Amino acid sequence: MLQNIETGFTSEDYDTSSLENGEDDVFEEEKMTVTLTTTQNQKDNTNKNITVIDLGECEDLLRNEYNIPDDELIYMKKIDVIQEGMKIPKVEYDVYSKLDGSVLVKLNLSVCQNSKISLSVPIAISESLDKLNSSSGYYNDICYTATSDSGTDISLKDRKKEFVENNKTICQDDCDFSEYDYDIQKAKCSCKVKESSSTSLADMKINTTKLYENFVDIKNKANIKLMVCYKELLTIQGIKNNIALFVTIPIIIFHIIVIILFYSKQKDKINDKIKDITFSINNWDLVKSYDRKKREIEKQRLERLRIKKE
Repeated sequence: MLQNIETGFTSEDYDTSSLENGEDDVFEEEKMTVTLTTTQNQKDNTNKNITVIDLGECEDLLRNEYNIPDDELIYMKKIDVIQEGMKIPKVEYDVYSKLDGSVLVKLNLSVCQNSKISLSVPIAISESLDKLNSSSGYYNDICYTATSDSGTDISLKDRKKEFVENNKTICQDDCDFSEYDYDIQKAKCSCKVKESSSTSLADMKINTTKLYENFVDIKNKANIKLMVCYKELLTIQGIKNNIALFVTIPIIIFHIIVIILFYSKQKDKINDKIKDITFSINNWDLVKSYDRKKREIEKQRLERLRIKKE
């Protein structure tokens, strides 16, 4: 089907007048929908039940690269593939222009490699957006607290694993979630520019491995970066939920009491020791002289004992 549509779309026999009048050509199969459209039609599309692509800056770059006037339409082939287990379709596209005045020619999108396109995806959302957005603090902020059904904290690693395995993504691979319109129930995604990957339906699917790459890289060796979360710990809620704090406080108080009792009973001895140490520091030369004299006396005593034994 895809190959036949491509051949027909770029042939001399294809009539683009309906597209130019704001009407799209739509071809549907069981799991795939191919839409022949224009960039202008996509911008004007208000149907909340279909995906919409806005090339944004990429369209300007293509016009400059191929010398396409502003009043001349740029055409598009948009492919939506339903993927089992996913809440969203996989969306791919190719872009065309009548460079010679009659036949549509596919444009090379490499000129747009440093820009992003906007992809709007229809999806009904009832849970927290943070849990559906791979770029949110829920998946990337080590200070973002989350509790499991059993009452334990959920690590970032487990949250990311749950995101991918439970198919929570609302934007396909190589895309970042940017906003959600509750009125029309559409998620807007900012995506890397790339041409359709293949003419095979089997190859057009969301790459779950790449979804892991959408997460911000967090390096937390030896948990040193956890120190930045002290503000969370010092909140009322943080203190209430910190069981270790309630265990540690009695231990600290016990040690303080023991130190006070010990000092009160041994105060005189401690003060004498402090005085001895202070005297030694202030009269170091005298101490060394006394120490040498003491060693000399001991040496003489040992010598007399040796002579006496002989």
